[in-house]
Amino acid sequence: MSLITIIGRGHGGTRAMSHTLSASNVYMGEPLNQSGDLLPPQAMYEACRIMARHVRWLGGLEWDFSALHSMAIPHEFTALIERYLTTVLNSPAEHRGWKIPETTLVFPWIVRMFPEIKYIHWVRNPRDNILARHLTDDLADFGIEYPPSDDERLRRAISWQYQYEIVKATPKPQHWMRVRFEDFVLQQDATLAHLEAYLTIPLARIPVRAETVGRYSADDGVSYYDFLAPGMQEYGYAIPSVGASAIGQASFTLPTTQPQSGGEKTIMAESQTKTSKSARRTRSAGRKPNIVLMAIDSISASHMSSYGYPRLTTPHLDHFATQGALFENTFSAHVPTTSAYSSMLTGRDVFGTQVVALRHKGPLRPEVKTLPEVLREAGYDTTCVGFSGNPASRGFDRYLNFANWGSWNEGRSPKAQNLNEVAIPELNRLVKQKQPFFLFLRHMDPHSPYLPPAPYERMFYHGNETDKRNKSMEPVMSFKPFRDYFASWMPPGITDKEYIDAQYDGAVAYMDACIQTIFNALETHGILDETIVVINGDHGETLYEHECWYDHHGMYDNVLHVPLIIRYPGKVTAGKRVKGYNQHKDLMPTILELAEIEPQGVEFDGRSLLPMVRGEVTSHESEIYITECTWMRKHGWRTPQWKLMVALEPDFHFKPPVELYDLIADPEENNNIADSNPDLVATLRGRMEAWIAKRTQETGLPNPIENQGDWHGHTGVGAFQTSQQAYDTMHIGDPAQAARLQAKSRD
Repeated sequence: MSLITIIGRGHGGTRAMSHTLSASNVYMGEPLNQSGDLLPPQAMYEACRIMARHVRWLGGLEWDFSALHSMAIPHEFTALIERYLTTVLNSPAEHRGWKIPETTLVFPWIVRMFPEIKYIHWVRNPRDNILARHLTDDLADFGIEYPPSDDERLRRAISWQYQYEIVKATPKPQHWMRVRFEDFVLQQDATLAHLEAYLTIPLARIPVRAETVGRYSADDGVSYYDFLAPGMQEYGYAIPSVGASAIGQASFTLPTTQPQSGGEKTIMAESQTKTSKSARRTRSAGRKPNIVLMAIDSISASHMSSYGYPRLTTPHLDHFATQGALFENTFSAHVPTTSAYSSMLTGRDVFGTQVVALRHKGPLRPEVKTLPEVLREAGYDTTCVGFSGNPASRGFDRYLNFANWGSWNEGRSPKAQNLNEVAIPELNRLVKQKQPFFLFLRHMDPHSPYLPPAPYERMFYHGNETDKRNKSMEPVMSFKPFRDYFASWMPPGITDKEYIDAQYDGAVAYMDACIQTIFNALETHGILDETIVVINGDHGETLYEHECWYDHHGMYDNVLHVPLIIRYPGKVTAGKRVKGYNQHKDLMPTILELAEIEPQGVEFDGRSLLPMVRGEVTSHESEIYITECTWMRKHGWRTPQWKLMVALEPDFHFKPPVELYDLIADPEENNNIADSNPDLVATLRGRMEAWIAKRTQETGLPNPIENQGDWHGHTGVGAFQTSQQAYDTMHIGDPAQAARLQAKSRD
């Protein structure tokens, strides 16, 4: 059973999608009007007015939607929406949906009420969209404040812009597909094919009229305002050329009665105001630097060409590294994502954060300050993209999201470009602010499902991935806890592990190309050299190694060793490769020292890396306490030569309870020598236990890895007693379940 809704402004042609779904046996509620809108609409209209009370107009064409993403949704709103959708929600139909343009006005709360449904974001060129009347032309009717005007076309354009802004500001749901009306009309078969893959249902073809596209060209009135340019560019619509005929075009001057007016202000098209690419700002005396932190999920340093990988997977990051410092021995001490980011964004270790498990319960300790909280207090405007729901995500001013998963049925997954489509407009907005900004971007391409777009999917593979003579994928597809998940995104009939490995490398290379777009944007704005830019990974990834199968569990170095590259001219030496050991807990102190911010009363377990960059110290501690609590619960001790791993309960891979590896003689960690070296195991275990005792005494807090209870998500099961019990209990079935596991707010 599936539930579908359409997000799009009135007079955007959304009726075409509603009629298509109805003709395809999708129950759209009843009764419907001729536009395919579910009636009666009054409950939806009132819900719009309730939500509008919590939207703050900043003046001009700027609104603050941030409260909508964190506040409790009023019961009155929920009741109105459920009343409006009564026939849809109570229907026994296999596929159900609804459409009414006003859904867009309440999108932030709709997506929180219905996070798992399939959303179709329907857009139309605003030059056509504003030609005819719609009920949402006057936003004031729905309680929304905006610049007053008697110009009907201008009101419609502002309505289009408002709905563009509210969609852009809302964290995107798990299932999200944008469709342009023009593509639906002019390329119906191709567009429906994409929709069928996304919705996983066959769709009927309805009559369409090509003349409905580009009607503005025959219209004598104004159909373009310069403030529409960023949204039009994002959606791929042509902007009227500067200096071309002014017919149908207008500039818009904000009235001086706006709430936060500083006099008159003209909104110009972005194409007319961009800074020259060669332009550079001089770093202002006393102004703090901007900070851009790109955190890459599941990126193993060993698969980056900048770290010696033989495949050229990261040419742009390789070049970027020549302009800053590359740290050769950065380790994610606390796997997985939840605990890794908690350390990265607080400067604390696992004892300080008390966050150790993927399914961490509750928020981050209130005594622990996050990087965005410290920076906000220092006057920064802070935004994160793709990072809501993590305990360490606390404290950002804005939370934006993007489509970052996928499946075989949905086709290739352009995760990094999806991120760019959200991040670039936000960067453009941040650059215009008077205060410095902190932009946190969470890249997801190296995280499964590995589905890089063409040509990256075959960049590193030229064989036959379904050759039946190849048996390398048999053990992978026989691993019951993951096989259903693998089948949902790996090619049907897959036999060759080298193909899947190449998909990972292709995803890294695709992301690398998209990251260059961010670098170019910073350079175009003239702020690259006055911005601290950091590349870091939360943890690495296991491919075929160690029988952990295309995930990031196991405390082997392919999971622990992550990239760290920092660029900030004048303070970070260009082209330097730093060999000293460091961990996530060292990043926040490093960033704050670079920004010359000294927060009062904030404790760190890590230390700044700048003394290492300057050659004043060679390394931080080289012996590291390590933990993992994703699919196995273990801890251990890593030295430059030895790796000890101790299971705290039996794991679902039937691995021995103690593993010991000589990292010099056996860097790939294939030969477990624990049984033949009991004295060395005892020595390393003693060092580990001494460290645990030291940290628990210093913090007055327990070691969280030792008291995780139902860390695996199965209530009441507790610690596994046998590996067979773990194998039979642990299971992930599809990308939706994986996405929920990663994105769901911990409570």
